[in-house]
Amino acid sequence: MTADVPSADPFERIVAALHEAAFDDGAWLRATALIDDACGMGGSQLCVVDARGEEPEYRFGWFHRHGRALAELEQAYIGHFPQDERIRRLLSMPAGTLLANADLLDEREIASSPLHRDLLPRWDAANQLVARLDGAAGEHVFWLPTRTSGQGEWRPTHLRTLRGLLPHVAHAVRCGQALRQAAAKGQAFAALLDDAQVGSVFLDRNGTVVEANSQARRHLDRDVLAALGDVLDAGGGTAVVAGRTSRLKVHVRRIETARFAAEATVAALIVEVP
Repeated sequence: MTADVPSADPFERIVAALHEAAFDDGAWLRATALIDDACGMGGSQLCVVDARGEEPEYRFGWFHRHGRALAELEQAYIGHFPQDERIRRLLSMPAGTLLANADLLDEREIASSPLHRDLLPRWDAANQLVARLDGAAGEHVFWLPTRTSGQGEWRPTHLRTLRGLLPHVAHAVRCGQALRQAAAKGQAFAALLDDAQVGSVFLDRNGTVVEANSQARRHLDRDVLAALGDVLDAGGGTAVVAGRTSRLKVHVRRIETARFAAEATVAALIVEVP
């Protein structure tokens, strides 16, 4: 009997879609739809939580099913969030561990919880997994892949795929957080220089490199710099360009930063395309 192992193609398509989602919130719908198809899922929840105060605080989230946003479920979940004990228990555990509800709550707790007894069954979302991922600026990301009642139990091949996707989901959310913070605060964009998973570079008004992290320096050559300048001249945006050794996807945003206010107005993010 042939082993039930997903091909590399679906996984690579999902990773590419998650890279897009890092820079475009609208791309989350496509990425989550691909994950649903590849893992036999009935949707997922993704929540960003600030736990620096006495009680965890819900910041924002995405609730999706087969490429469709579930805004009503998110609003209903926000009302139950203070009673979701899974969140509190995962805060004391290492990031990146994928667990089932039964790993975090006993049968009595599940039976007595309005969230697990009423809300999740009403949305056919009771069969969830949950993982805590490291977010930006000390926040936490909780990802909850979901199977509906007609989809049966989680299969080992799906669990392996989901575990492999955890760092890519975390990375996409962190980049999205940094971009949103940058749009609001300017100086927060500089934090991307410290992210080893994405190339980031600051340019001055003439397109000269002011500072770049090690991931970006691997790809910066004359062709890439010319492409960054072209995207900058066009007002910013996204382009796929050919460097000397690889094809790259570049995302350019005009932004004033406190750290580089004297000379830089642009931050460019470089993501390698396989």
